[in-house]
Amino acid sequence: GWLSLGDWLGPGRIADQNKVFIPFKQVKLLVKNKGIKTQRQWYDYAKSGGNKPEDVPYKPHRTYKEKGWKGWADFLEKE
Repeated sequence: GWLSLGDWLGPGRIADQNKVFIPFKQVKLLVKNKGIKTQRQWYDYAKSGGNKPEDVPYKPHRTYKEKGWKGWADFLEKE
């Protein structure tokens, strides 16, 4: 079946809206375990090549907008 233009053309990239990501609570646990405290640290981690698993979104604020997202402070567990 159809996955994405990237899949069809060969580079293997599947559009974010077609990917299946891990649940929001699991991503928050990953953030905590990695010691990520700022938005900049998140994006550095997310761009770090093979360090971020494929099933973790680059833009969690979009992916989890209707699935528990309450803002960056909550995501990064800032008080």
